[in-house]
Amino acid sequence: MKGQTQRIVIGMFMPAIIGSLLMFFYLLGTESVGKPGAFDIWSAFIIIVFALLFSGIQSTLYSLVMEFIVNRYFKRDDVVVGLSILLGLFSVLILHPIEPKLFSPSKGLPVLIFIGPITGLIVGVLLRRMYLHSLSVESMQSISLESENENREVRK
Repeated sequence: MKGQTQRIVIGMFMPAIIGSLLMFFYLLGTESVGKPGAFDIWSAFIIIVFALLFSGIQSTLYSLVMEFIVNRYFKRDDVVVGLSILLGLFSVLILHPIEPKLFSPSKGLPVLIFIGPITGLIVGVLLRRMYLHSLSVESMQSISLESENENREVRK
């Protein structure tokens, strides 16, 4: 997979996986271990599957915005990661019209308000590092090609 395609795919799936795991660990902390109905590894799997099903549009938009706008036009890493955090928060807040019950103080608003930005932070750092790495690889390849062309010209 080429660098850009790889970053887009990771940006589409990682938010759901990381957000689900953060939610799972939060829920695990609210349940007694060993208590009937307590969360286990299957609970984490179910949460991830539901997150992948219900966050596809947000994650796809996030990934495309990060790849084609944020990483491309913003040079400072802290700005890029900050925008990723805001996109993570926006991705959670956009769920309000779809499922208002999630946003009642007793149900999960405080947790979701933290999970979205934390997910944006983690995925944003990962995507930024991948983007910068691809730039350095491309730069090294172009330097290598220029050097090869110069060597050919010298031999002639």
